[in-house]
Amino acid sequence: MTIRTATRAAGNDEVELAIAVADTGIGISEEDQARIFEDFVTIDSPYERTATGTGLGLGIVRRLVQQMQGEVTCESVPDEGTTFHVTLTLPRAEDEDRPAAASGPARDTAEIAPLDVLVVEDNPINAEVLEAMLLREGHKVSHASDGFEGVHVASRTHFDLILMDVSMPNMNGIKATQEIRASRGLSKNSPIYAVTAHAMPNEVKEFLAAGMAGCVLKPIRPDALRKVLHEVARDQEHGQVTAQPHAPEETDMTNAMLIDLDSLEDIAALLGQERFDAKLDSFATEAEDVLRQIDAAAAAGDLPALQSDAHRLAGSCGVFGAVALHRELQAIEARCKADDKTAALDMAAGLPQTWEATRRALNTARV
Repeated sequence: MTIRTATRAAGNDEVELAIAVADTGIGISEEDQARIFEDFVTIDSPYERTATGTGLGLGIVRRLVQQMQGEVTCESVPDEGTTFHVTLTLPRAEDEDRPAAASGPARDTAEIAPLDVLVVEDNPINAEVLEAMLLREGHKVSHASDGFEGVHVASRTHFDLILMDVSMPNMNGIKATQEIRASRGLSKNSPIYAVTAHAMPNEVKEFLAAGMAGCVLKPIRPDALRKVLHEVARDQEHGQVTAQPHAPEETDMTNAMLIDLDSLEDIAALLGQERFDAKLDSFATEAEDVLRQIDAAAAAGDLPALQSDAHRLAGSCGVFGAVALHRELQAIEARCKADDKTAALDMAAGLPQTWEATRRALNTARV
């Protein structure tokens, strides 16, 4: 998939933004292009069921773009690919040294003294991105490629903050944190934050019990990282050697990890509360049915069936904003494609717990 953007002046106080999203998929026929923005429309092969989801995505896009007085169109060639075009006319940003902050929760922009940060991360790309974020904020960065090396580096140098990946070879982040806390190393009392894509409430409790001060969710957002940096700097100013352990705020955990409330609100506004509740019930029934099939496929070690079932449910999860379950299903599908049976089966075993938490969050969203 390719995303292109372009802007041009549209008056003294406005700018026209053009967005093009292109893929190289199966394409869409000319007659189908006229109806794909309608609600509950999915385009299937004439011979087999290939589309997943409920067909609401493009309908929601159309409404959002229209509400912004914009236009969305589609051009496609069967068997070659499809390009969607969105054109919006927006107010010109204020002409300042830096762009005006986007609407949303206020963030702490006060400058803080540079911190010495140890990044313990086995993925070189993740480590590089995290380093770039920290350097941009003016901090000093050191690296360790796994938990074992992290313990060794932390023993020889005092760090103001340690960002610890949880899933690593040789020694995972939880064990590394326990080793650092039990040692006489120079960073024994430094705040350690878990960096992870998986942080259900019971997992967060495990992080805190190991001696971590909190966690940062992947993919890491600059504002979330900045919040941790300010917390650490504030604690140092108040004379606290180790940041006080705390879990992410409950609302953050629900919004960021389990469901996308904005997506659900869009669907509810589109359908009305009664139809929305009915669709949620249908989704819950489908999820529980497919999860039983996934469990059976995993028990049989049938990777093709597991991949197919995970892909099917992931489509519906995307429509209903079940982001955590969607992410785990996509990971299972990827492991199946890579023929990594052990990882795929391990991930499948954790789906019921994620679904149960997601189901509770979805029920709360009805109120």
